[in-house]
Amino acid sequence: MRKTSFIKGKTKLLRSKNAISWGRTAVSRSKTKLRRGETAFAVGTTTVTHGETTSSLSKATLSQGKKSITVIKTLLKRGKETQWNLYWDFHL
Repeated sequence: MRKTSFIKGKTKLLRSKNAISWGRTAVSRSKTKLRRGETAFAVGTTTVTHGETTSSLSKATLSQGKKSITVIKTLLKRGKETQWNLYWDFHL
């Protein structure tokens, strides 16, 4: 696990990345958070690869106080074929 953090005044940046692999399979997770006062932006990605097949889930959230907007992207890749979906959620 690798972690990076940076703090300057009211701005805080945190980044972490985990990865594990065995044989033809690999799993990785990365997360980045940026916060300034009540405003925050976070991005997280989880990826699983087995041979030629890759599946990933990415989530991005922008929040200020109790209000937030979240976008989620799913991706499935098999050889040359790619399928993806996009979802969003609002809390205002």
